[in-house]
Amino acid sequence: MRMQLILAKDDLLNMRIDRDTVIEVALGAIWFTVGGTDVVLGTGQRWVAPNDDNVLIQSMLPSSLSIRKPARLHSGWARVRQLIGA
Repeated sequence: MRMQLILAKDDLLNMRIDRDTVIEVALGAIWFTVGGTDVVLGTGQRWVAPNDDNVLIQSMLPSSLSIRKPARLHSGWARVRQLIGA
């Protein structure tokens, strides 16, 4: 699943993200906090979530970004992945 977003300066977005979700900035700049870490991304930069978590995003400039959630694994494979800590 992929979401394309256009945010005005200082817009806020709070959402739950899954491990391996990709946040990519096409134009502008955003700041976000996730898992106690602050991240700033500018045009052409991307970030991949290391864990499931909540993310709070604020646009520092008018910004265009995409949030791409990972494809879901078959439930059996997801359980194996969970058990081995991958």
